Amino acid sequence: MVFSGISTQAATIKDSLGQDDLSPAEKYLTQEQVFEAIAFTYGDPVLAKAIDAQKTQAPNGFVIEGFHAEDYSAYTNDDYAGMYLDGSGQLVICYRRGSKSAEAMRANNEKSSSRLSARSGKTLVDSVAISEVEHSYTELLAAYGYLNKTAAGYKNIKEFWVDEENNKIVVGIFDDGKARQTKEELLSALGESMLSFVKSDPEDKVKEIDSINGTSSINNNNTVTTAGGQMWSSSKGCNGVITCAHGYSNNDVIRKGNQINGTIIGQIKDLKYVYSYGNWNDSSFIKLNSPHIYTGVKYDEISSQTPVVNSSITLRGYKSISKSATVKSTNASYIEDGINWGNLIKVDKPMQKGDSGGGAIGGTASHTNYIVGINKSTTIYETWLVKGSVILNAFK
Repeated sequence: MVFSGISTQAATIKDSLGQDDLSPAEKYLTQEQVFEAIAFTYGDPVLAKAIDAQKTQAPNGFVIEGFHAEDYSAYTNDDYAGMYLDGSGQLVICYRRGSKSAEAMRANNEKSSSRLSARSGKTLVDSVAISEVEHSYTELLAAYGYLNKTAAGYKNIKEFWVDEENNKIVVGIFDDGKARQTKEELLSALGESMLSFVKSDPEDKVKEIDSINGTSSINNNNTVTTAGGQMWSSSKGCNGVITCAHGYSNNDVIRKGNQINGTIIGQIKDLKYVYSYGNWNDSSFIKLNSPHIYTGVKYDEISSQTPVVNSSITLRGYKSISKSATVKSTNASYIEDGINWGNLIKVDKPMQKGDSGGGAIGGTASHTNYIVGINKSTTIYETWLVKGSVILNAFK
């Protein structure tokens, strides 16, 4: 999205896409939608109550979901093992092999003719498969957590992520003289059934997507990036525009457009650039000065919902405008300059310098684009996003 010119008294951030362009992709679903549909379709009032208890609402009516995969995993006594959309668009929900939850879900799925219905009564998913696998979601996250604590100590690990489709942790390793030793040590720690390895390209460098002294939608007279979306902050008592944090500092004055000394539209009121274990974030909260407003074809709201693996989303940025991408993992990490960045969404398309902070659209509603994450870093093959839930928790 980009800033438009000033009309009457207000500088307006406009969507760079028309309404038709913002329609959800053919295959898009969130984990939170699935959990609520399970409760409704199978008549589970306990699960429905647990989901409703964690919902909050912004003043504009936007609902923030608080019940996520970790919560559903606990609800199933750690039987849950992930979900994904297969090549035909069928939803596959995974449970530990031989578990009571797997048995119960198979029975429920047969009774419902392999369909899931939303609370409204409309069909959410018309084809559901239940898969039994070796490792639970909790076990996958434990292995992922182990790597987040240790992987930066290996000079030949580039990235790693939770692969819910194959029930493994995938580790990308540079093919240097110590690759075999690294693999053996990780296999010894986590087991052969938990890990798979891919060869990483040493020339494919991870880089944050800012552009210094270039052109973009917003800038601080030094760094230019893309406005990603907006959110309500109860602690600040206002809406804020979200972008990345790298290249910015707290209290920076933010200007419209791509020109040095352009129109001042607001100021960074909070900023999170954190790479400590379990607390990764790269986002800024911008309060617009009156009378500047944030608007467009639809309001872009930062969402707490997490896409199902293999969902199609739309990446946006000032340079790339928009492109479709597929979610490959919702728990992904990469290592650059000895720093481990984790708990990111990994997608299969690259972005460009200047796209940093741009919002990834995960779906639409009557007045809202759901921004499931913002662009953080890219290579020539893929992009990593800071999750919307992380941003909401940081600035709530």
